[in-house]
Amino acid sequence: ELIMEQRERGTTILFSSHILPDVEMLCDRVLIIMNGTLVRSATLADIMEHGAHGVEIRCVGTPLLEIPAPWRSVLTRSEHADGTAFMLTDGSQLDAVVGWLMKNGVGMRAVTPQRASLEDLFLSAAGARTGNAGHAAHAEHAAARS
Repeated sequence: ELIMEQRERGTTILFSSHILPDVEMLCDRVLIIMNGTLVRSATLADIMEHGAHGVEIRCVGTPLLEIPAPWRSVLTRSEHADGTAFMLTDGSQLDAVVGWLMKNGVGMRAVTPQRASLEDLFLSAAGARTGNAGHAAHAEHAAARS
C-alpha cells in the first residue's frame, strides 16, 4: 500500500523482486540485472507493445480438423481437458481462421488476445545472456518506478 501511495505521488522507487506479477503491477520501468550487470532496460509499455502477440481460440470439444497448409506456420493446436485451443500468431488472419472454424461447425468458447509478459522479456534476456533460457532462474530482477 505504501508503494502504491508513493507511486501515485510520482516518487521514484527502486523495487527489487523476483515476483514478476508484482513488478508488472507496481512498476513503469524494468531493469534486468544478471551477475551484477545491467542486461536490459525497458518500460512496461514497450514490453507490451513490442513483445510477442497472438490470439488464443478456445473451442468446445475436440474438433477433427487438420490445419490448412497456408496457416501451419502461424496456427498451432493444443488439446486440453476442456477442449481444443488454437494459438494464432498472426492476428491479421483471425477473421479467416474463425470463419474456417465456424464453416466446419466448431463451437468456440473464447477468443482471447495474448500479450507479451515481463516473464517473456526476462527469459529472453536470460537466455540470450547465458545461451540457454533454462538458466534464467539464476538471474536477478530489479524494477524502478520513474
